[in-house]
Amino acid sequence: HAAVDESTREELVHSLAQASRAARPGAGIVYGTFRQLAWLEDDRVACACAASLGSGLRDGVVVETRADAELTCAQFKEQRVGGVWCVLRADTAEASLHKPQREQAPAGASWLSEAIGCAPELRSAVDLLASDWLLCEDSSAAERLSRPREDRKRNYDCVTLDGHMFRRSGEMARAPSAKQGAGASPQQLPKWALLTRSAYNAAQHALGSVGGAQAGQGSR
Repeated sequence: HAAVDESTREELVHSLAQASRAARPGAGIVYGTFRQLAWLEDDRVACACAASLGSGLRDGVVVETRADAELTCAQFKEQRVGGVWCVLRADTAEASLHKPQREQAPAGASWLSEAIGCAPELRSAVDLLASDWLLCEDSSAAERLSRPREDRKRNYDCVTLDGHMFRRSGEMARAPSAKQGAGASPQQLPKWALLTRSAYNAAQHALGSVGGAQAGQGSR
């Protein structure tokens, strides 16, 4: 992936989204990358998202059906722009209907997915991306919640605002992209990292809002 031009990947997915919408107006077949579809509700979580969701943000493309996924994979292979992880929106939406309601986050943490905004119809795809990651403000809370305890039903995968990860498996890590800490500027984050709400809206405006939604109030 190091040799792949991320802007080329973004442009390829954007062109696929445009083509799919032209073929079926109003029915997005290829929706876009997560960077093109979602935004940060809280600017402070940029580093945490880049650290914990890195491969999904880098490789993920949201599509509607398996046929769309096959088309996208074929295009990525033909253009030689690296691997791709296709998330089927319809399947994630269907699966979310049968999942039990997620528990309230334990004290000292919140669900990472709640810090990511998107259009309502894409919420299930974003929830799949963020999975069960907990966002913690400091390492002590993250370490405590990642370890099993007799007085708690489960332990969690945790990430701090400055990008330290504490997995329930016992592994601890800090992604290279997170080395600048929670206050990292956009220039210090990977090109596939999620944008802040204002930056996302500006990018969508520049693209003509193809493949994404404007990040207005209440769009979570």
